[in-house]
Amino acid sequence: MIKLERISTPIKLTPAFVTTQTAEFIANETNVWNVDWLKESLLELSYGKCAYCECDLKEEAKYMEVEHFEDKANNPNKVL
Repeated sequence: MIKLERISTPIKLTPAFVTTQTAEFIANETNVWNVDWLKESLLELSYGKCAYCECDLKEEAKYMEVEHFEDKANNPNKVL
């Protein structure tokens, strides 16, 4: 298992972006983190690997899933 250590917050992850995306998630339960620059930042944080099994997420057949520390159903305001 990879220990994740926070790196600097992506410059595009502004309070306005978080507010807008969170409102979108609450209203429509849509996937609000499927944004290229956000996924790239998360991949950088985990060295391009799954933090649990350490498989290479940059391989074509792999799917990147964002895991939340607090569940989205009970904590929708923390989706991002």
